[in-house]
Amino acid sequence: MPGWTKRLPIVALAFFLWLVSVVVALWQIVVVQQLLLRLYSRLWRDYWTGVVLRDASVIVLGIAWLALVIFTAEYHWKHVGQRVSWRLFAWVFGVEAAILAVAAVV
Repeated sequence: MPGWTKRLPIVALAFFLWLVSVVVALWQIVVVQQLLLRLYSRLWRDYWTGVVLRDASVIVLGIAWLALVIFTAEYHWKHVGQRVSWRLFAWVFGVEAAILAVAAVV
């Protein structure tokens, strides 16, 4: 049996976790957008300024999402199956869970 077949389940798991983290991060753009609009509407009452803030946040969050996709894909590709790769998964999922928790409370 070739050596790469032994690593295939680990590579598949890492790819699946990376794909889930990317999809959740994309969904969180909408979550953070709604969070910003809710916070802005509670603190100030100007609707159109809140809409502009929400629309501008899409650009910033979209660039951050693209950076997350590229950085984590390259990082996991180079370190697949190593402890640092699993640690990065834990950090990414932890930050995503924190964002969802804050959005649920506010």
